[in-house]
This record gives sequence, structure tokens and C-alpha cells, in this order.
Amino acid sequence: WYRGAREAGGSYVISPSHVQPVFKDRYPWVVSLSMELVSKDGGTKLGVFLIDLNFSVMNDMFQDIRLGQRGYLFIVDSEGKIVYHPQQQLIYSSLKTEKIAEVLQIKNGTFISDEGGNSRMYTVQESDFGWKIVGVSYVNELVGNQNEVRLSFIFLGLICIVLAIVISLFLSQRVSQPIKQLQGYMKEVEKGNFDIQVPVPTTIEIGRLARAFNIMVGKIKELMSQVVRDQELKRRSEMNALQAQINPHFLYNTLDSIIWMAESKKFQEVVLMTSALAKLFRASISKGEELVTIETELEHITNYLKIQKMRYKNKLDYQIEIGDSVRQYRTIKVILQPIVENAIYHGIKMKRGPGLITISSEETETDILLIVGDNGNGMDEEKLSRLLTPLNEGEEGRGVGVRNVHGRLKLYFGAQYGLVYKSVSGEGTTVLIRFPKSPPLLEAGRR
Repeated sequence: WYRGAREAGGSYVISPSHVQPVFKDRYPWVVSLSMELVSKDGGTKLGVFLIDLNFSVMNDMFQDIRLGQRGYLFIVDSEGKIVYHPQQQLIYSSLKTEKIAEVLQIKNGTFISDEGGNSRMYTVQESDFGWKIVGVSYVNELVGNQNEVRLSFIFLGLICIVLAIVISLFLSQRVSQPIKQLQGYMKEVEKGNFDIQVPVPTTIEIGRLARAFNIMVGKIKELMSQVVRDQELKRRSEMNALQAQINPHFLYNTLDSIIWMAESKKFQEVVLMTSALAKLFRASISKGEELVTIETELEHITNYLKIQKMRYKNKLDYQIEIGDSVRQYRTIKVILQPIVENAIYHGIKMKRGPGLITISSEETETDILLIVGDNGNGMDEEKLSRLLTPLNEGEEGRGVGVRNVHGRLKLYFGAQYGLVYKSVSGEGTTVLIRFPKSPPLLEAGRR
């Protein structure tokens, strides 16, 4: 690195990885950036400026990158010297070799080594400062499951064909039968007269048609009432389904944390997190009720925050200060969790230092206010204005759970209720959840 900097005459030089013996009793593997320093008039050479990037930093960045079961990534400089390799010691001891010459001949592209069953595919990408990033995949891993994929496609194709035949027969029957039943009497029905009763003639065929038509008219009247009831049931079912949603990504991370703690023999933490997760699921069920007490909702969010705090350790803390006077009022369930989740993943997670979530309450003569605050990164005016705006068809974006809560509050309690967001970029966010007071339950759904 020293000679390279002197020869470069003021330009920076990046070395391949090497052992740095500059400091006494320390011999770390590093990648060095060096540059010769000269005086302002350019006549005096003052020395060489050196920055060392610890090799362990690069190793931590790249060690989790996997290309198949055995694939990996390595970096070479413009002269073919290894800058980074996950098996660095094997390379320098000549126990492992790479196709460096072929890599240097390609600027950006792919080639496959001829090594029989161990053939490798090299994918080369050149950087702006002369390094080449090379991904190595084993060919037999890329094509090893071709037969399984082909059989899967054939099997799925056969299933689709059978289903298409069954559905077409079912639809054909459903379409043709009503046409025969309605023949000769459709005009009366078109006028909206569903109170008619067609006399049954003695002719067997027409008699069957008349009886079928009479039954159909009666069914139509019944179905019109049923549709109204079904729409109400559908609305309730959709609300219950949305309320009961739990983010699969959150569940996966929680179970992964439990596995990690079990492997680390942290049995007490495993018990606490598993218990909190079980209570979280139990609270989200709520025996199918649309309304739950604020006390129940607080139990739900407390278990959720316990799990998140165990995952994020000192990165996350929370305070819940809800007055006893409001705890027995009722609201729709699962309104706090999406808001808290949004605060953690989009506010506190991206923030430097510890984060704090506070949940408090206020009440007026007619309404309850739940207030969720965080000291995360906050939002600018543009993001704030779009947060509760309904998404257009096909549009994606964050805040889907928040929009869900906002929409459910308006749907159930009225247009004047819902969420209000207040945020300052870099300072945090406050969410006001407003809903009307409902008669408190003396014994509110405790299990």
C-alpha cells in the first residue's frame, strides 16, 4: 500500500486483502486505501495517508450471502489479486483455486467452468473503482430439480383440466336450467311482478315448467331477503377477518426468536415469549365478538409489545398509561396493534438509539381518545398526507394495516371517527384513535 501510493502520485490506491503489521502485537487482515499527501504548492511530499478496512467487516457483510447450497461470492482487483474470499486461507495455501484469468477477461458477464460434476457458473460484475464482484454457483444445484419441477407442472396441469371440466359442467347446468324454467313467463318477471302464481296446466311438460317457475319466483323473493342478510353477515365476516389478521412476518420472526433462545438455553425467555404469543392469539380471537373492552385490547397490545421488546432488547421500550375510568368501555378489536407495528418498523427501527412507545387515553362527554406516540424518525408532510388516503387499484405501499383500522372505525361508528396522525420528521409521531363511548361492561369478556 505504501509503494502503490507513492507510485500513484496523489491518486488513491486500494490494496488487496493482506495482514497489516503496522501496530505492535496486532496482525489483522485488512484492505488498505492509501494516498500520497503533498503540500499545497505540490512541491513537498508530506507522507502517505492510510485507511484500513478490517477484513472482518467485509466478512460480516458477505458471509450470509448464499448462492444455492454451496455457492458463494468473492472479490478480485484489476490485477487478479483476491480482495475478499470466504475461504481466504485455502486460497493463499493453494488448497483451493478460482478461475481468476477467465474472470479478468470478462467485464460483465457469465461463464461456466469445465469441471464435470463440480462445474461452476461464474457471474462477473465490474465496479467503478476496478474491483470485480464474482458470484459462484454450482451448475448441478441449478438444474438438479428439473424433473421434480416438470412433474409438478404436469400434475398441476391435470388438476386444472379436471377442475375446468367440472366447473364447466356445473355452470352449463346452472345456466340452461333457469332458461327453460323462465320460458313464456319472463315478461311478467321483467316487470317486477314476483307475486304471480302461474296456474299449473294438465300437460306434463308445461306443468313441470309451471311448477318450477312458481317455485323459482318464491325462491327469488326469499333470496332477495337472504341477500340483505348475507351482505350484513359478509360485512361482519370481513371485519372479523381483518381484525383477526396477524402479520405472518411477525409470527415467523417471533418463532425464529423462540428457536434461537431455546438453542441458547434461555429457557425462561422462551417461556415468557411463548406465553405472550399464546395470549396474543387468544386475545385476537375474542370469541367472535365485534366489540371488546379497552381492557382486552390493552392485554392484546401488551403481549405484542412484550414479544417485540424481547426481540429488540434495549432498542425498544414502552409505557401504557390508560385510566381506569375508560378500561371497561368497548371498541372494535385489534386497533392498537397495526399502529404500534407501524411505529416500530417505520419509526423506531430506523432510528438511532433507543425507541419509546407510549399509549395513553383521554375522554370527553361522548368520545374516547387512545393516543399512541413514538420518538422514531417521524414523517414529512407528503408521507403524512398519503398515510390514510385509500390506495388506488394495484397500488402498493406501507400503512395498509393503519388504513384498515381507520376504515373499520368509520364503518362501524361513523364518518366522524377514525385516526388522526401528527408527525414531525426526525422527532416522532402521535396517533389519535377516536371512537364513541359505548356502555361499559361490568364483566367484559374475560376468559
